[in-house]
Amino acid sequence: MRQKENHRDSKDRTESRWAVMFGLKERRMKSRRAGNWRLFPRLFAMFMTVVFTLYWAGPVWATVSEARLRDECDSSGACYYNPIEDCATTGGVGIAAGDDVAAQIWNYFATAAIPGLSDNAAAIAGILGNMYRESSFNPFIVGGGGGNYYGLFQAYRSYNQPMLDQIQAAGLSQYWSSAYQSSAPPDAIQKAVQIELDYLVHHYGGFGSGNFSFVENLNAVANKTPESYAELFEVTVERAVGGSDPLQDSGVINLQRRMYNGQYSINYQDAAGRREAARQYYEMFADSAMTSSSSTTDAEGWLGGIEGLQKQDARGRADLRETPAGSFATDNGKANMIVLHYTAGTTNGLAAYGSNMFPAHFTIDLKKKEGYQHFPLSEPSLAVASYDRYAIQIEIVGVGYADWGGVDPSSPYNLANFGEAEWDYLAYYLNAIAAHTGVPLETSVQWDSPNHKLSDGEARSYRGVLGHMHLPNNPGKVDPGDIWDDVKAALIRNPLSVYNASCTGGGGGSVSGGLTLEQAKNFMAAYKSLQDSVGRASGYVTEWDIYAACSPALANCVAFSQYFINRYTVYYSQNHWMNTVDGAQVVRTLLNYSSENNFTSGGTIPRPYAIFSRAGSSFGGAGHTGVILGVNEAEGKVIIGEAGCNNPGFTGAKEADLAEYSSGRYTYAYTEGVILLDEIQKTVNTGQ
Repeated sequence: MRQKENHRDSKDRTESRWAVMFGLKERRMKSRRAGNWRLFPRLFAMFMTVVFTLYWAGPVWATVSEARLRDECDSSGACYYNPIEDCATTGGVGIAAGDDVAAQIWNYFATAAIPGLSDNAAAIAGILGNMYRESSFNPFIVGGGGGNYYGLFQAYRSYNQPMLDQIQAAGLSQYWSSAYQSSAPPDAIQKAVQIELDYLVHHYGGFGSGNFSFVENLNAVANKTPESYAELFEVTVERAVGGSDPLQDSGVINLQRRMYNGQYSINYQDAAGRREAARQYYEMFADSAMTSSSSTTDAEGWLGGIEGLQKQDARGRADLRETPAGSFATDNGKANMIVLHYTAGTTNGLAAYGSNMFPAHFTIDLKKKEGYQHFPLSEPSLAVASYDRYAIQIEIVGVGYADWGGVDPSSPYNLANFGEAEWDYLAYYLNAIAAHTGVPLETSVQWDSPNHKLSDGEARSYRGVLGHMHLPNNPGKVDPGDIWDDVKAALIRNPLSVYNASCTGGGGGSVSGGLTLEQAKNFMAAYKSLQDSVGRASGYVTEWDIYAACSPALANCVAFSQYFINRYTVYYSQNHWMNTVDGAQVVRTLLNYSSENNFTSGGTIPRPYAIFSRAGSSFGGAGHTGVILGVNEAEGKVIIGEAGCNNPGFTGAKEADLAEYSSGRYTYAYTEGVILLDEIQKTVNTGQ
């Protein structure tokens, strides 16, 4: 196994160099700290010497922070990179679907909604190239000297025990090492892949945030090729220094020199093999449908990787009725909504528009699983006058529901007769569009009638999914009809979690993510709809083991936190309840059993899906507890889910000041590694 760079005690070594250079003994350094004025002439001379040296020495590479690159050495003197946890990457967790592990990894990153990465096929290929050379895509491999490196990207055990704990909690640890080759079933392999990739994205140093992380330096590569991104991943994440293969990309070389102040050679371990493998997987996946849910987007905004999708560029055609606008009229230059239509016919592609050439971005035959893209996602299409510059438009090949004046109810192209397979195919497109644009895959309008129209202002500022029938100034439009329940069910079956994952770790501030206020209200409505009298056994409300400390039981703050833990994490609370009815004790109780349930201390910083406790008399003399359902750093707000005995209207979701919940009066138990995001998404979408 590779030996990683040694930065242990770099601060101490720096201080020693200055002491030797200027003849300062430890005794005199202590005297300086005590304020000995007699050292002032010597200190002034030191300062001028440094200024003179830096001025004449020319450019000097910035020294990397000791807090970010901290190494430790084992008893034999081998030193390893210590990845610190960070929380910059808060995009939704992708899926690990595919016919083999390589496809699962590709699909995960292609659908993870990580800006700059999920729509960058070359960068994803760079990750695969590294993982292939590190582990041969074996999520259960154990390697390195002494068997200290585990899984797809060979995480060093001493610093990544939480990942191993999650594998164990999932009942998969028996498959480590050679047992994988013969006994690990496909579902165990797939689960391990997802656990390890989730950990990489949300908790592994060098991947997400910081001056020298992979995600933050995607634009640092000089050549936007799979080979260059493979080098970037090796330098920022794997850090396999000390090899014989020199780096080739000038941008990556520049980054590497800045990382280490020029102290390390640009020769890396197996860099050539990683580059070669990255190119191999790019050519395998980037332009083909490896699995239906594997999608990519090029720099201009043309989708790839969806089965049956073809590019049919409409720009510049003489038969277009209008010239499309050049850009979206939104703050971020991307669409803020997705609008669904139907073609009222059975013809696909540009031919579906006849002589009335106002095409949408996509025309899709869900029956045949064939689609055409006519405009890139970076530009408006021509489907709806006045609102083209706000929306990504999709025309579904088919006809409307019979009770809205559609054609023969028995027609296979009547949308009412579409089944799960048809709607799943649409979900693949919606997921890919959401990953590129950030449009949330949700709706706040009714779909059961063409009469639920928005005002002009509401339509232009809307974020989410609409039907053509919802747009104003279209009195005769009824498309696509009452299809949202079918679309929502398909999104649940094919999840691209548009809600940000919880993220915890050392240091840093709060992290934006989680649910919006509207989503949180839907989530809490589902909680309040539970049957409070389904039966009691030993003091519990039997649904989700809610302890009946109040009447009704659902109104108790501890009951809600307990419900959230029991339903939306992989662990039941200890003995199925908190052993306390005081909200102030909930976090302490969880952390007392942290070795059994993987809840971790978050101190006083709120993060999405963290459990909080607060002491004090402002809640009727007892403490209080609840859940952080969302954080909006930009607006300084948190979204709270909570319950309370003393006021029947108290239980629900509310928006509160981030500063208040970061004031030190609240303590948090983070749900790192145990939160069930798909279950939260299902509740938000279905109300159940």
